[in-house]
Amino acid sequence: MLMKECNLGKSPMAENTLMIDKEPASPRDTISKTNKKNTSWEGVRFKCKKLQKMYEYEQGTHKYPEAVVENFFEKMQLLCMASNKHDLYNIKSLGFHKLKKGKLKGKYAVWLTGNWRLTMTIEDDIETSYLEILEIVDYHP
Repeated sequence: MLMKECNLGKSPMAENTLMIDKEPASPRDTISKTNKKNTSWEGVRFKCKKLQKMYEYEQGTHKYPEAVVENFFEKMQLLCMASNKHDLYNIKSLGFHKLKKGKLKGKYAVWLTGNWRLTMTIEDDIETSYLEILEIVDYHP
């Protein structure tokens, strides 16, 4: 099994990098390595500390259905491999889409399972852009 280094940005709770398992036959093949139109981002950050703990230490997984947790970890691997928004759209298994209605309008989401989505934004710092994970949401409770 190969290892992929996932840059978690300047998260106060995490080290600068985290090693992620990566299967040899991955959707990474569909990711554009050079895309001058879309600037690449620094890495992935978490707005919610509970989600960050779930990702790093598997704490709080009992709060979600088992399928949601499994898909959360799989999707996070793919999100860490992408370097820009164009890459996210190219990985069809992510189900990456922009939200158009409600309080999350303008944000992005990734399909986890059933009605469950992982929501995120693409944030810009003075120096770079990064993907910020917001929350796991059940769209139609």
